Amino acid sequence: MSENILISVITCVYNTPMKYLKEAVQSILNQTHTNFEYFIVDDCSNIDLYTDNMFNDSRITIIKLKENGGPSIARNKALARAQGKYVAIMDSDDISLPNRFEKQIEYMENNPDVVALGTWFTYFGDKTHEVKRVIDDNEYYRCCLLLGNSPTLLNPSVMLRRSVLEDNNIRYDMRLRKGEDYKMWVQLSGLGKVTNIYENLLRYRVHQNQTSQILRTKDVSEYDWIVMKEQFDAMGVVFTDEETALVQKDFRSKEVDPYQYRQILDKILQANRQSGFFVQEKLQKRIDEQWEQKVFNTPLKSVLALMKKLPFKEKKKIIRMEFKRFLRKIRFCKGR
Repeated sequence: MSENILISVITCVYNTPMKYLKEAVQSILNQTHTNFEYFIVDDCSNIDLYTDNMFNDSRITIIKLKENGGPSIARNKALARAQGKYVAIMDSDDISLPNRFEKQIEYMENNPDVVALGTWFTYFGDKTHEVKRVIDDNEYYRCCLLLGNSPTLLNPSVMLRRSVLEDNNIRYDMRLRKGEDYKMWVQLSGLGKVTNIYENLLRYRVHQNQTSQILRTKDVSEYDWIVMKEQFDAMGVVFTDEETALVQKDFRSKEVDPYQYRQILDKILQANRQSGFFVQEKLQKRIDEQWEQKVFNTPLKSVLALMKKLPFKEKKKIIRMEFKRFLRKIRFCKGR
């Protein structure tokens, strides 16, 4: 196999229904690009992977862990043995389209500044629709990651440039049982370009037993907060205990006072002016979007109370926001 185009594929398995697992593995074995090694990591599940002949392929290596450690530990076990120029992540219940690897290799070979490359995808199972995620500004993307794990890269669609991982000693953060991919995107987006191929190359299965559904919450999870706080610390942002509690809430909820939230956003902007951690213009754009969402999710009575506390310039912005909300309602009513 040519070392120039060799891929190390990693799939972690934990009690995945055998039917789903077979489909996922077969979708990798059916790739039009065949020059890869495939690590399937059994994270101490109750399924005996060795009893099924679906793994009778010389490219497959099964790594069986003695105790369940979560996806970070499982993927790191495979990364330690990976030899490929690229690393492709694949979940145990999804389906890669046959030309996924072929398309991703071609893109990364032609774009050496790209360190992580995802794809568009289609939900199937409990959801059925296509998802198109556009990333055309890496610095703005970094700013989006500051405020949470933005829905941009889909982890099981991603291909990574292994040399960047090795040169910068990057591995999945073993503290994180959720959001390990979020930490990876934060690290990699500071080292090179992170983007998607604007083509549907993966089918993403949605079902109630998957980890992302079980751990889903509207508030910031304890794992995501670890990643967010590291970024705030790097910027030099120091939150009070009250501010920390608010930032960890779903910012759109009634529990988060809009005026206090505005002050938190201003503190973030001020810290960045001093540290230069992000391009200020890009961060301002992302903060403005976050603030607009907060205002849109605030009852009109509370918005009127908020305006009394804000300077004239901010009042004008909110008036424009409310006018946009009014127009949205009119369009919605006309469309019914």
